[in-house]
Amino acid sequence: MTEMMSYGHGYGMGGGMWLLTILFWVIFLAGVYLVLRGLLDKKSGPGSTSHPIDESALSILQKRFARGDIDEETFKRMKQGLEE
Repeated sequence: MTEMMSYGHGYGMGGGMWLLTILFWVIFLAGVYLVLRGLLDKKSGPGSTSHPIDESALSILQKRFARGDIDEETFKRMKQGLEE
């Protein structure tokens, strides 16, 4: 009868196992967060479609004209607006 009422003989989460479980999940979720953050940072790195901060407006305009995004008339009008 005393064996049935005793606790901590290999059953359940006794002996600090609950602490190890919490620690495992904290480390696991932190690792997932770091991996995802690293992948997202690589997408916004070199070769992305966003313009670098130090790139001038005129340089961007020239690239748009060279790619054919805008015609010559629009390029001249926008360039004049930038130079004012």
